[in-house]
Amino acid sequence: MKNWLSVMFNTSFWTMLNPLSIEWDTILRNQMKHHKFEKIDNHSARIGDIIVWTASHPYASFSPISPINMKIRPTRRTVLAAHKKLVNDLFGNATEVRETP
Repeated sequence: MKNWLSVMFNTSFWTMLNPLSIEWDTILRNQMKHHKFEKIDNHSARIGDIIVWTASHPYASFSPISPINMKIRPTRRTVLAAHKKLVNDLFGNATEVRETP
């Protein structure tokens, strides 16, 4: 329900650039279960043996760019989960609040 409401009220999710691929969605979710994201540059990250596009979030993010550059995307739910995992893998628990001196 929370993901559905996030998508419904976030206009960035209304238009997605690439066609949905359930097969890619399954592959990405499987990689997320077994691997951590590793930053390559400001636009891409590696997860397992796959490199994904991480820029243009959320409407074009998490499309595979290597080993084969394909113009496909996972489900919106997986985009949300992948982004959360990417931030957590690269920066730790991003929800921690820092105390100011």
